[in-house]
Amino acid sequence: MSVNSFFSGFALQVQRLRVALIALIIVLTGFFFWRMQDLQFDNSNEIWFTEADPALRRLTEFQTIFGNDDFVYLVFEAEHVFSDQGRRLLANLCGELRRKVPYLRSVTWLGNAEYIEADAEGITISDFADPDRQGGAELDAQLKARALQEKLYHNNYISPDGKTAGMLVELKPYPESAHEPRGAVVAAVREVLTGPQYAPLAVHAVGQPVLHVDYNELSFTESAGFFAICLLLQMLVLYLIGRRFKDAFAPLLTVILSVIWTMGMVQVLGYTLNLFIILVPVLLACLCIGDSMHVIAFFHQRRRAGLGVREALCRAMADTGLPCLYTSLTTAIGFLSFFAADIRPFQEMGVYASIGTLCAYVLSLLLVLVLYSYDKDRIGMVPAADFTGFDAAKAAPAKAQDIFDKVLQGVCAINLRYPVMILVVALALTGVALYGYSLLQVETTTAHMLSPRMPLRQSYDFVDERMGGAMSVEIMLDTGKPEGIKDTEFLQKVEQLQEHLDADADVTKTISVLDILKKINEAMHGGDPAHYLLPENSAAIAQYLLLYETSNGRDLDKVISFDNRVARLTAKTRTLDTRQVRLLSDDIAAFSKDLFGPGATVAVTGNLDWTRSMNDLLMDGQRQSFIAALISVTLLMCLALRSLRLGILSMIPNIFPVLITLGLMGFGGIYMDMPLMSFSAIIIGVVVDDTIHFLFHYREEFEKSHSYEQALRKTFATTGRPLLLTSLTLFCGFGVLLFSNVMGVMKFGGLGCFAFASALAADFFIMPAILLTFKPLKGGGASGRGENCHE
Repeated sequence: MSVNSFFSGFALQVQRLRVALIALIIVLTGFFFWRMQDLQFDNSNEIWFTEADPALRRLTEFQTIFGNDDFVYLVFEAEHVFSDQGRRLLANLCGELRRKVPYLRSVTWLGNAEYIEADAEGITISDFADPDRQGGAELDAQLKARALQEKLYHNNYISPDGKTAGMLVELKPYPESAHEPRGAVVAAVREVLTGPQYAPLAVHAVGQPVLHVDYNELSFTESAGFFAICLLLQMLVLYLIGRRFKDAFAPLLTVILSVIWTMGMVQVLGYTLNLFIILVPVLLACLCIGDSMHVIAFFHQRRRAGLGVREALCRAMADTGLPCLYTSLTTAIGFLSFFAADIRPFQEMGVYASIGTLCAYVLSLLLVLVLYSYDKDRIGMVPAADFTGFDAAKAAPAKAQDIFDKVLQGVCAINLRYPVMILVVALALTGVALYGYSLLQVETTTAHMLSPRMPLRQSYDFVDERMGGAMSVEIMLDTGKPEGIKDTEFLQKVEQLQEHLDADADVTKTISVLDILKKINEAMHGGDPAHYLLPENSAAIAQYLLLYETSNGRDLDKVISFDNRVARLTAKTRTLDTRQVRLLSDDIAAFSKDLFGPGATVAVTGNLDWTRSMNDLLMDGQRQSFIAALISVTLLMCLALRSLRLGILSMIPNIFPVLITLGLMGFGGIYMDMPLMSFSAIIIGVVVDDTIHFLFHYREEFEKSHSYEQALRKTFATTGRPLLLTSLTLFCGFGVLLFSNVMGVMKFGGLGCFAFASALAADFFIMPAILLTFKPLKGGGASGRGENCHE
């Protein structure tokens, strides 16, 4: 049995069993819809790394020693701090947060910040300001002056200019059994802040839990909203083109069911959703429509040629079943190439997107066959006995040409006349694109991925401008021995590193155990700022640390390990871009290596290390996934086309749109970020679909005429229109992403539209030019280039 006969027989069986198949589809859809209700979102930093990743190991070690590095940072105008009423209000806010926020470690603001003073017995550690103490304007001025003298408070609880204040909500490690702990924290914080008494504060809230929750909400709302808009646009386009409700309904029903099945399978597989989910429904909507449209287009061609409903469906399936199968396989392989990138959400997306693609293929065939089997035969249809050997092209009645026919004829004429020139222009554009690709940079800073119109992005910008930023790098300095941090020589080197970071323009504040020791030393010398220095010897250091603990100091466990082996140095920065992050990270590593040598192990972790590591993963992942997709899709193309030479040549128009788009990104200064890292593999997996349909039908026509030129005319006449329409639906689908509030998703939409336009141009010009120039098929006949292109 031939492949065409198999698909024809499959179409016949589906029509016979259509009622049972409808029932099966309904049952499966209900099951997957039920399972997708339990889907969970997770956009935390940790999910982007596999368990063996060094960055994740460093972060885990840091959290084991120093606890949870999550915090919520609340920033507001400082005028509320320096008044009797404002201090009471902030004290009430602090109390409410302590009572209502789960997993809370501490809440610190200027009022309850540690204030170290000397007394007769040593030092006294108390809260900076008593909120119940009233003294009017004079006390307010005294508090402000004293606060501005405390270096520990700067860019933490008060800005250096005294205009902005902050409240730091620090969190305990989350229990393993906790369900969405970050969500619970942010919900509690926001519930407290909604109290009408706190409205005058105009609080800006930032921090990893806030990013996590807002990205989850954004991912859900945008994925659902864009999916709905995409469906409406595509339904409108399909209806305007086909003028039949069923021609729009069948593909869109396929899309909806494919998304439900895919999301249900995501939950069955135990995966969580992340930022990539914004892309998936729209991506599936664009992919699912293609197979349906090709089957429907060929069905209508056979109907216009005189075949009955059953015979037209069988013939359409015989013509399109195998090409559609190969397009689905190549797209699925393109997604599975994500496993070449060592990034967990990327790999998971590869799994469920490939599953969705195959679900879409099965549903496309089943739904089109079932729905169109209910069409009525008209008088004069060709009976079943005459179906074998039927030639649709000869039987097709003449029809009036429309704009699509004229465009396709023009494209055909240009190819026949200028094939070599087309290849020269394509080669030149590819060279320019490769240079542009060399300029491409990666951006992984999460806050920068948000649109400036988003409130969360505005909050981060406010904190950057007024309080030195909410991003930080954590440095662990391991002496390798208990009590090692009490060594004077070691702490002097830590001081050199801290001073080096303080001098960096990107660092707005540093915090370490040195600040506590220097403050105690200053207090022990009558509060003289000249003695804000390290103690002179190890014995004094040990004495000061003991004095701090016995005086009820609260912050020592935040800056040194319990065995005094590891010291923590925090460098606070504004929201840096990836280039600045890499420069700072490399500078810390180089300076620390020269300074400490083998005497201590210096490890960088925290937000900055996550950004740097993510940058490396993204660039490597983008390159590796593209190479994996390219190799696997090329092999499948060679198999599908039964020709090594033709399979390799067919990849040229598929690589072209990827390179052109990446080159545009490089020249345009468009960063590669998390959503865009999947771009190359996705595009090559999608654009190859049209190439497969084009070459399958070109090869069939060539085997009939043995003429490259005649086969080209026939292919444009039969396959050109579906290719145009699928590209149009791709533009509509990806175009809606331009309205995303996630910059990477917005860029993905715009660049996707550009890539699909480039891909259509490559299929309509580069592929025909390759065929006409290199003649990779056997038995080519006369050229006939002067003949008219239309039938």
